[in-house]
Amino acid sequence: MRLSSSGHLHGSVFVTVHLRAFLQGTFHYLLFDRYGLMSSWVGFLEDSPFHEDIDHIVQCFDKTTKPRFKSASEPQYIKFGSTRDNDPQFNIRFGQLKLDG
Repeated sequence: MRLSSSGHLHGSVFVTVHLRAFLQGTFHYLLFDRYGLMSSWVGFLEDSPFHEDIDHIVQCFDKTTKPRFKSASEPQYIKFGSTRDNDPQFNIRFGQLKLDG
């Protein structure tokens, strides 16, 4: 379980749901960033050529990345593709999507 900034517990399934929402843009969230300012994000991969791979990315996250969480402040990497999959604009390098902590 994970405690969100609003004080709510999020179980493992909800972490996956939130990742999918973040990547697809299914939901619109307002979050406090590290400076206490409101920010919003919608569809991180929405305009990416990897938008079609979201299901596969989420499956890879569930199998490899999610069980290794140690700290919310450390970046996480989701290996989903080959070394030819690169898009610096979307934090994808050598088939890995980097999620900032």
